[in-house]
Amino acid sequence: MAGKRSSSGFAPYHRWFGIPKENRPPTYYELLGIAPEEMSPQIIEAAAERQADFIQQFEAGEHAETAHKIQYEIQEAKFCLLDSQLRSDYDKRLRKRKKRGSNKHRKKGGGTPEFSSSGSPVGEGTGFVSQYLGLVSILLVAFLVMATASFFLPWQKVMFNKQAENEKGAPAIPAVPKKAVNPNLPKAANPKLPQSDKAKLQTEWITLFNGKDLTGWTVAGDLKWWKIQNGEIYTTRGKTKRGPVECLVTNQEFADFELELEYKLSPGANSGIMIRKPARTKTKPIIDSMEIQLLDDALPSFSKLKSIHKSGAVYGVIPPNQQVSTPAGQWHQMRVRADGRRLVISVNQTKIIDANIDDYVAKHLEKPELKHPRGVIGLQKHNAGVVRFRNIRIREI
Repeated sequence: MAGKRSSSGFAPYHRWFGIPKENRPPTYYELLGIAPEEMSPQIIEAAAERQADFIQQFEAGEHAETAHKIQYEIQEAKFCLLDSQLRSDYDKRLRKRKKRGSNKHRKKGGGTPEFSSSGSPVGEGTGFVSQYLGLVSILLVAFLVMATASFFLPWQKVMFNKQAENEKGAPAIPAVPKKAVNPNLPKAANPKLPQSDKAKLQTEWITLFNGKDLTGWTVAGDLKWWKIQNGEIYTTRGKTKRGPVECLVTNQEFADFELELEYKLSPGANSGIMIRKPARTKTKPIIDSMEIQLLDDALPSFSKLKSIHKSGAVYGVIPPNQQVSTPAGQWHQMRVRADGRRLVISVNQTKIIDANIDDYVAKHLEKPELKHPRGVIGLQKHNAGVVRFRNIRIREI
């Protein structure tokens, strides 16, 4: 949702967009000046661009900070409305908000407030037409929700069945067979590598996520926070009861490895990748493992964070040597190489961390997870935003 009235008493959404003061916070539809039933990506893109161009004139004045925040909200609105799943989730929350507002209004003795969404140009208020369109949109969204539910409920049942199978101990990732040594060959053909600086033999890549279900993974918390769509694992919005985060972890543990994956953040998203995490999953799902931070660094409220909390950092311990984040909504490629006590992290083929973990142990005695020699791989769900993962694979070294 967009923000509320500024602390100075200035009402930017009313002054700049003509959105009635009682419609606070404004909906994404009101912010972009489109009707709730508008589905054309081209029109949504054009509306966001129009609003952003209009706000740009205020970025150098006395309300520069407010204008900058609204610019970010416009991009968040565009990102949400262009993503079918995010838009569906947002519409559900919007209907709940409208319902709560209606109930509160009735208790005060008033009538039922009309649903209104501004489809008029910047600076103009709403009228009968927008109210009528709002009513139509409610009926349309209700129909879409029913259709979606009838499609996804059987799918969710399959997901829960798959999860139950995993928890029974079904092997998710096949073990890589070791190469047999031919005993008939002379000893010189099978020499032992020197222990001082032996080269580690790399195994074949293992696909951790098959793109269809959670085979090979265990949910450390509630399955409802994790969904699969178009070959991607993604997190859903909402606050968890167990705290701000939940985890999805592999059934198999890894010691020394190379991990590759792609991730995409929504505006304001906050997530992470856990490495060498202990196999226990029901307690301390986050703080008992090293976390590679995934963050939308462009969010204004994140701008003052320390470098050890920025995207790509080993959270709270090792900062990245540079920021490689691109705008939210784009896919990033990440590679993590954990070779003994050496950790190398690259994002979009740019190396951002190359460190000896032991160099940080003495400074962070409160973080015993730095000493873990092996563990599972984990994906983090955070209350803030949505993160998507795909093409997840690993090989032991």
